[in-house]
Amino acid sequence: MRLKKISHFIGIPNLDYKPVLLNSLPKSGTNLLEIFLVKLGYYRAWERCINRSNLKPKYVAKRGRFFVAHLSDDRVADSFTFDQYCSIFVHRRLEQVLRSYINYLFIDKGHPTAKFLASDRSFDRVMNLLFSPNNPFGRPTVEEFTELLCQRYLDYDLVIRYEDFVAGKDQLIDELSNVLGFDRISVVESIGGALSAPSFTKNQGRIDLFSNFTQAQSEVFSQEVARYEH
Repeated sequence: MRLKKISHFIGIPNLDYKPVLLNSLPKSGTNLLEIFLVKLGYYRAWERCINRSNLKPKYVAKRGRFFVAHLSDDRVADSFTFDQYCSIFVHRRLEQVLRSYINYLFIDKGHPTAKFLASDRSFDRVMNLLFSPNNPFGRPTVEEFTELLCQRYLDYDLVIRYEDFVAGKDQLIDELSNVLGFDRISVVESIGGALSAPSFTKNQGRIDLFSNFTQAQSEVFSQEVARYEH
């Protein structure tokens, strides 16, 4: 899959296409939006997914290419000349983000998350990983996400709800068409192409550590997540 994804980077970009900045929390469905943009004819900028650990002081906007980032608004404002981009923020409920994130990392056997959960996948173990410092990271894992849940003071051209993209909502199709400057048919076809394309993620829905939670445990989990969303 990694070799196939190289095609997202290599090619001659169409200089008629305005640069795109795609920002989100990790595991918010960014891969789907990336494939969507590639289907439209964009190429990804050469930088890997930009986060606080590899953030550069400044990035140069490149027509026909898009950046993928997981950054708080203050870091976006510092490193990108915002009005040079078609700026899109992908929003997904924090609970779904955390579920996807833990499942994704669980199968990465070299990651501390996988090692922490290898011998014990219980509800208490997952809760410790996410919401207490009693884990290999020494702090609640949810804090990696809450620092990205700062005030949305940047004026994004479009905020996409992950659920609306998957559902192909008419209003979102119109908004994408207007913001990106593509006709509606191209947008619809590219969304369909993204949804039907093979997944580049490790998990691809094979693992769900949360499926063994009881209803009561799921409710406790949801309530705990809600504390961090406000």
